[in-house]
Amino acid sequence: MDKIEIGATLRTVRKDAGKTQADMARALSTSQTTVSDWETGTNEPPMAMIYAWAAACGSGVRLVFGKDDSPETARLLTAWRRLTEQDRALLLKMIERTAEEAR
Repeated sequence: MDKIEIGATLRTVRKDAGKTQADMARALSTSQTTVSDWETGTNEPPMAMIYAWAAACGSGVRLVFGKDDSPETARLLTAWRRLTEQDRALLLKMIERTAEEAR
């Protein structure tokens, strides 16, 4: 995957998460120009920033780069991104409790 493809993927993930370039710049402690440069492929972000990008968008790096493209995963990720932080925390607790009970 070249830096233009990486940038296009980052842009898609950001937009799917309902975030602006300014939101990402704040979340990553960088400038909006840097975010734009990464998304257009002008510059390639360091791997640490790709991980931080995924986290800021409520995703994982494997999902960002299409390593799990099942329909179920796509539906879950789309729904997850629409949740508030409070709802995400509640849902995680429910999932963890259910997983514990299933053991």
